[in-house]
Formats: sequence, structure tokens, C-alpha cells
Amino acid sequence: MQPDITTLHQWYQEPLGQTCAEIIRQRLLEIAPNFTGERLLILGYAEPYLNLWPQEQVVWGMPAAMGGYAWPDEKNCRSALVDTEALPFADQTFDGILLLHALEYNTCDETLLNECYRVLYPAGRLLVVTPNRLGVWARREKTPWASGTPYSSGQLRKLVSNKGFRTVSIQHGLFVPPMESAFIQKRAQLWEKVGRKCASAMGGVVLLEASKDVLGGHIIRVRQNKRMLPPIVRPVATG
Repeated sequence: MQPDITTLHQWYQEPLGQTCAEIIRQRLLEIAPNFTGERLLILGYAEPYLNLWPQEQVVWGMPAAMGGYAWPDEKNCRSALVDTEALPFADQTFDGILLLHALEYNTCDETLLNECYRVLYPAGRLLVVTPNRLGVWARREKTPWASGTPYSSGQLRKLVSNKGFRTVSIQHGLFVPPMESAFIQKRAQLWEKVGRKCASAMGGVVLLEASKDVLGGHIIRVRQNKRMLPPIVRPVATG
């Protein structure tokens, strides 16, 4: 079951949610330190991570089933409700796409990835963060990572490969146990350090970076959807 945007917002305000957000922010910066200056589409729930990039470079697409709001505000809105199976953007609009709290909730993950391929610029990059099928977080029902469909690293690699993406790197994160204990959360960085060295496949999330493989000849079928929401402003690249 997909949590709505209010539920996700409330969870990320809790201590465990804040610990989770801090760890994933660090990993995103490690994987994609040079996203700055590019046109970036974020699909899913991304509020705790939006401050990683300048606002003028980001469009936040909130899945219609999740709900949404104007971000950063109504006057300068760079967010919209979207149909993730028929994105309201022209072909080759973005340099990068981040899927976070998105793929695991989508009823048709292949269609979502087809749309990502379509709106991504040639050689553009795709970042995917999903719950890890082998991790403890996918079994902890009180967290959003236990909702939807978890993936193993192998499953995720195969899925994106079949949709025209070449995997650049695949990693795991969120090794700290999903417990409310302040003792454990204060040592979250130690858990991450030890987990990455000793149990790298057991992290709570899989983080995959891939590039659009334009030489692979991937062909997609464009879905005709009369309910497709109107497009929002195209992000402006800086630098």
C-alpha cells in the first residue's frame, strides 16, 4: 500500500525518519556529486532531499496517488502532480532523474522506467533508491520502506537494463537498525561504516546509478493517456 504525502511527511519528522534522511542524503551526494548545474527531475517523495540541489534546477513530480503541494511555494512552484506512467514532459527534457519513494509503489515499474528513458537526455543519468529485499527495513512495517515492492540489487540491475539503461554503480545503505532507540540512532554513522565493510548487501536500501544507453536501440511505446496532467515549467540549467 502506498503511503500518502502526509504520512511520509510525518514519518520524516520523527527521529528515525530524520536519521534515515541524513544517511540517504550523504549517499546521494557520494553517488552524484556533480548533479549541480543539470536539469533534474525528482519523482516520488523527496522533501527531505530537495535542499541538495538549487531550486531552479529541480522539478519535483509527485505521483498523483500520493498527493502533493506547491513547492517551494505557490508563487515559485516547481512541483506538480503527475501520472508516473505518462509523464507530462517533452522527450529529452532532463539531464538527470531521481526516483525515491517511487519505483516500489508503481503498479507498473516497467512503464515508469520507459517514461524515464523518454524524458531523459541522451547519456543522461538515472538514480534509483528502493527498499532492499534482503534488508531489515523492508520488514519493518512502521517505516515507508516496508511499503510497496522491495528489490534486490540483481533484480533492480536487470530491470533497468531491460529498459535501456546501463548500470554505472549499485550500492547499499541504511545499515542502522530501524529502531526507535536513541542509543542506536546516535551511532547511526558507525552502523553505516561497519555495514558497508562487513555486510554490504544487507543495507535497508539499494542505490543504483545508471546512464541512458542510446546505442542499445531501446524502443518504447508512447502511451496515449487523455488524463495526462498539463506540463509544468521546464527547469533552467545554470552554469
